[in-house]
Amino acid sequence: DTTDIPTIVTNIINLILGFLALIAIVIVLIGGFEWMTAGGNDDKVKTAQKRLKYGLIGLVIVFVAYGVVTYVMTTIPDLVGGNPVITP
Repeated sequence: DTTDIPTIVTNIINLILGFLALIAIVIVLIGGFEWMTAGGNDDKVKTAQKRLKYGLIGLVIVFVAYGVVTYVMTTIPDLVGGNPVITP
């Protein structure tokens, strides 16, 4: 039953979170590349470290959001007497 609304919403949220995780990973890779090519320049190293930090923070946020969505979509239907949208 992939045509009901909760399943469609869950799939859309998972797609968006996957895209955001991909963006965060690309940011981390760019930061690592900038750090490796900084050549000892302190300003470039600091910029690369900031980019790495923000990319990792974004990745953690995406994983936490995925966990919250999974928890909500499995718990709420149980509370109202329906079937869970995601089976753990």
